Amino acid sequence: MHYAMDTNSSLVVIDFLFLWTMKSIAFPFLQGLAMVMHKNREGPAVFEMLNKALEVARREKRVTEERNIRILIAQMHVVKVTCLSVELLRIWGSIN
Repeated sequence: MHYAMDTNSSLVVIDFLFLWTMKSIAFPFLQGLAMVMHKNREGPAVFEMLNKALEVARREKRVTEERNIRILIAQMHVVKVTCLSVELLRIWGSIN
C-alpha cells in the first residue's frame, strides 16, 4: 500500500485513489495528485503514475484523456526543471 501526504499534511492511501483514477481517468484528480506528489518530492513516482495513466488511456482509445495526460507529463517536466533551477540558484547564491 502506498501513502502520500496531501497539502494539509495528512496521509492519503494512494492505491485506491490510483486504481480509481486509472479506471475512470478523472483528469483533475490526476493533475492534483501529481502536484501533491511533486510537493512531497516523489519525483520518479509521479512520472511512473502518469505513464501508467497514459498507457490506460491508449489501451482504451481515449484520445482526449491521452492528449491531456501527455500535456500534464510535459507540464510536470517543466515544474521539475524549474524547481531544480531554483535550488541551483539558491546554492549558487549561498556560495557567492
